[in-house]
Amino acid sequence: MRSVHLAPLALLTLIPASLGWLEAPQKAPTLHGVWSQAAPVKDGDPVRFYYFHPGGIGLFRYGRQGLTFTRSFRYQVEGKELALTFTKSGEAHRLGFTLTKDALVLKADPALGGEQRYTRRGAGSGHTLGSEHPLARMWKHVTADTSGQERFHMYQLEAPALDGRGVGWYHEGDYSDWSTEALTYRRVGDQLVLQFSLRGETQTTAMTLGKDEAGEAYLELGEDPRNFWHPRRYLDAGPGFSVSLEGEPMPYYIAGHGAGASEGHGCPHAR
Repeated sequence: MRSVHLAPLALLTLIPASLGWLEAPQKAPTLHGVWSQAAPVKDGDPVRFYYFHPGGIGLFRYGRQGLTFTRSFRYQVEGKELALTFTKSGEAHRLGFTLTKDALVLKADPALGGEQRYTRRGAGSGHTLGSEHPLARMWKHVTADTSGQERFHMYQLEAPALDGRGVGWYHEGDYSDWSTEALTYRRVGDQLVLQFSLRGETQTTAMTLGKDEAGEAYLELGEDPRNFWHPRRYLDAGPGFSVSLEGEPMPYYIAGHGAGASEGHGCPHAR
């Protein structure tokens, strides 16, 4: 924790304020944090929120709890207007807004159109997903097209409970825009049973945990349901650090390449 040195003159101000002699100054509302139109509780509940990171970068996520799409953007507050540009499409907007401690009203919402109201859901929280369990990792497969644009596919798995059932997410995108799909899994010998909750879909595939010639750990799925039942090898991206955005995670690996990256730090501190 950063230490703070208070000069004697400052103490003369703080002490009377703490005793009620002076009214402490009120902080101006800040745009930073998660602003949502819904508070999803169960699978299938609507998800729609903006996340504004202090570095002038942000995310708009929409869909249903268990299956969402995320668009990154850059923004700047200019007086009473918000200038917002979506990263991938380059689509730019300039709109008026009003801000209170608990509410954000966009006069011309870039996503929904018209005037829209969002409620503050906090700044978000982060946690490490590390575990001794061999499957509890982020498993990534990255490709690049002829222009050099990278695209990722990733299974993010948490350690299973005592009954062998684990939870996770499948992410796919290009670091500017990506989808996130919730799942549960169970390992049965050399088989992996995957259940995609919102779709009501259950798939079983052969799986192999191993190390390649360079000593890098991998998870190989013989019939990957998110690769049209074609084999795909995923490399170990580490335990990672997940940031909480309204109940669904954004792994450190995605944040470090996309809108969440700020001055070399891969975590935008929000779910």
